[in-house]
Amino acid sequence: MILVIHTSEKKLWQHDTSLSLQAKGLMLVLTTCFENNSEINEENLLSHFTNSRDAMHTAREMLRLHDYFRYTRVRVKGRVITTIWEVFDEPSSERLEVQPAIIIGQSTLKL
Repeated sequence: MILVIHTSEKKLWQHDTSLSLQAKGLMLVLTTCFENNSEINEENLLSHFTNSRDAMHTAREMLRLHDYFRYTRVRVKGRVITTIWEVFDEPSSERLEVQPAIIIGQSTLKL
């Protein structure tokens, strides 16, 4: 997986009372323990928690439902080659839409 972090001054997720502590914990780890455009794997991410894989997926889904997270599967000739995780400091209703580009191997991918 490739992690793309969209940051802002506001960091609204920290004050969003609709998010669980679990979701805020996942967001904190994603935005502070990993570099932008870094390649991560689920085992490395899980090493930051004592909870199960299911708990991480639940937290990720909560972030997705509240528009702080999205993921895209990158396919080449129909085969998934990687997944891009994007995290946002602000839900989409509060942020400007941006189209980041990341580099995978020799190709530039626009999200």
